[in-house]
Amino acid sequence: MIGFEVDHGQLDHVRLAADEAIRRVLAGEHSLVFHPGCGTSMLVADIAAWLALICAGVASIALGGSVPVTSAFAVMLGHVWQSRSGSSRNG
Repeated sequence: MIGFEVDHGQLDHVRLAADEAIRRVLAGEHSLVFHPGCGTSMLVADIAAWLALICAGVASIALGGSVPVTSAFAVMLGHVWQSRSGSSRNG
């Protein structure tokens, strides 16, 4: 058999656990949804930061700003973003 077989008895347990988690989140237990060490959360934060920096750099250059000044500002802003978002890969 290719794939996997589903035991419907276990599927009921999974459904109950998912329902319980949703109820707890809706009741305000948001730590179930987000964890600062989650790789997906870090990736999304990093991509959002880079997109913002790229857009700001393109806008700055289009408005006549210099590339070195724009690059220096982007690096400083990136360090601030990374320190505040906790997305550092150094531990």
